[in-house]
Amino acid sequence: MALKYVVAGTSPLAWWSNDLHLLLKDAVKAKWTTDITDPPVAYVNFNDDWFTDSQDIEFTFLHLRDDFNPNRRSVGWNRRNTATFIDVHMFVRGMGNTQPAYVYKAKKAFEDIIELNNTTLLAPAIVTIDTMDPMKEHDHQRTMYHYRFSITVWYDKVKVDLP
Repeated sequence: MALKYVVAGTSPLAWWSNDLHLLLKDAVKAKWTTDITDPPVAYVNFNDDWFTDSQDIEFTFLHLRDDFNPNRRSVGWNRRNTATFIDVHMFVRGMGNTQPAYVYKAKKAFEDIIELNNTTLLAPAIVTIDTMDPMKEHDHQRTMYHYRFSITVWYDKVKVDLP
């Protein structure tokens, strides 16, 4: 037997099957495929690298850090509330100085997916959008509209004795 931390609320008790930013990317893409029609998922690239310029709309999911605040724990450290911070960058290609309609539609679709499914996307965790920062980036050929969403994934981990 060995003491291990696992995610509270999983059945059977286990740790995440992959990095949380990758699980979130896959969950958002799956929801976009089933729930969002405009813009269609065929126009959107979901990745965990940087902007690839392969689609007019791209979402990049990047792991920032984990917070293990000692004030959010049980006596004996058997249960710890944990926060994983993920940056999601949305890039939408435009032409000229007019913002394309897909900027608003893609931003709204992403917000809806997170906010309407915040307890089910990465159950048993809770996913929240903390901030959204718009950044307008220009180059000589086109305008790139760039937003950064700060996401927090909240979950408890518990210490158990597993074989």
